[in-house]
Amino acid sequence: MHTFSARAAKTEDIAFLIDLRLRTIQEHIVRSGTVLTMEEHRRRASANLESCTIFEVEGRPIGMMKVVRSDGEWNLDQLQLEPQFQGHGMGSEILRQLQVAARAAGVLLTLEVLKVNPALRLYERLGFKIVGDEEGIYAMQSET
Repeated sequence: MHTFSARAAKTEDIAFLIDLRLRTIQEHIVRSGTVLTMEEHRRRASANLESCTIFEVEGRPIGMMKVVRSDGEWNLDQLQLEPQFQGHGMGSEILRQLQVAARAAGVLLTLEVLKVNPALRLYERLGFKIVGDEEGIYAMQSET
């Protein structure tokens, strides 16, 4: 696994976030039957920027995570890694650290995932349970 660092996202990261969305989640969005315009991708990439962490390897951005925090609950809004960094344990490590932090803070850790997104298996492997089922989307909650 690569050694990575984390930093707060900045407005200058929005172009990277849009590009990352298109390379990582776009195919799953389309498979779920949804079509988003570039403006909608831009809006979603820009949303909750204050909750966004950028992950870097050797100073190069390779992923992101948005966690919207409120009293009693943290919602993992987005987690995306460049395709070449997927499947090597980095996403698992990021999620485990988030689970530990949520447990220490005494808050519920939740997320929503497209049913067609292969990340569903990762979430289940790390102890997330399905607590809601809407058209095309599972609501999940961390058990750990």
